[in-house]
Amino acid sequence: MAGYIRSPMRTRSFSSMRNHSLGRWARKYDKITMLSGVTGLRLTQLGVPSLVRFGEPTWLNCSYALDRGERLYSIKWYKDNVEIYSHIPGEVPATKAFQHPGVDIDLGRSTVSDLFLRSTDAMSDGRYRCEVSQEVSFTTERAKKDLLVYDIPDSDPVVVGLHSAYRTNDLVNATCYFGPLKGTSCSLSWYINGTKVKKELESLMDRVHDDGRVTLVRSLVFSVQPRHVDHKGKLRLRCRGQIGVTYQLNSEEIRVRARTNSSRLHVIRGTEMGGPQIAGLYSSYRKHDGLVATCRTRESLAGHRDNLTWFVNDRNPRVHVLRVVVQPYRWLSFCLSP
Repeated sequence: MAGYIRSPMRTRSFSSMRNHSLGRWARKYDKITMLSGVTGLRLTQLGVPSLVRFGEPTWLNCSYALDRGERLYSIKWYKDNVEIYSHIPGEVPATKAFQHPGVDIDLGRSTVSDLFLRSTDAMSDGRYRCEVSQEVSFTTERAKKDLLVYDIPDSDPVVVGLHSAYRTNDLVNATCYFGPLKGTSCSLSWYINGTKVKKELESLMDRVHDDGRVTLVRSLVFSVQPRHVDHKGKLRLRCRGQIGVTYQLNSEEIRVRARTNSSRLHVIRGTEMGGPQIAGLYSSYRKHDGLVATCRTRESLAGHRDNLTWFVNDRNPRVHVLRVVVQPYRWLSFCLSP
């Protein structure tokens, strides 16, 4: 085929994604709710963000309650079972931070219950556990949550290697770069005239950076053929990236620890910071009490309402779901058993 073939490059814009849910979710906290006996040490809230944007600071919270006359022995934080922070009032100094990859604690801004991380990186991923102990009995309460550090590019995919025009049988050799990324599921694909290119025409050469982030690299090599040209005599190439972050955001996580058949179970709620909201719970329950609750998502999560799920002791109580009313609500009804 005679003549030149123009090959304008088009990429998908990610500006709307960057300004939408990911930035907000990076600052949302999971909330843990404890049910325990009405006396003694109680760990009332564990605040650990589900997602944190790479490089940003974040807060960790571990709140507790002691009865009158009881005293705190220690409060400690662990990351992946390694101690990173301790506060023991009886020692000098009372507060200590321990060096650990991915953990940059600012003791000046931290308090007994609140831990401030100046920045985060790929090594900040992990499971954070708080342990609180009281004096005399040395009773210890603990809770843990997972934190995921993510990052998405600040720009669209970048393509290099294209010429301004091609003839039939000319060789196209182009490379698409997208990154750096972290903590995301991402696909990067080539399209010719709107049709996805077969994988055998692509070469994968992803680059892993020293900071743990990854840049996706996809090279495309093919010879221009008449079938590649549309009815207007143009060949359109596009490199398209798709990003997704998988996360779980729990609203209420309840631990039942009844010591005797007559123990009252006290419900303490942490601060709600954007997760699903549960309504209908009373301040206390006894065994065999009936429990009816409603879980409601925020309107901004309406598109994800099908993923709204109840868990009782880490199991999905499908047989106990009373009914699903107008979304985004889901009701649950069951009886507390021994």
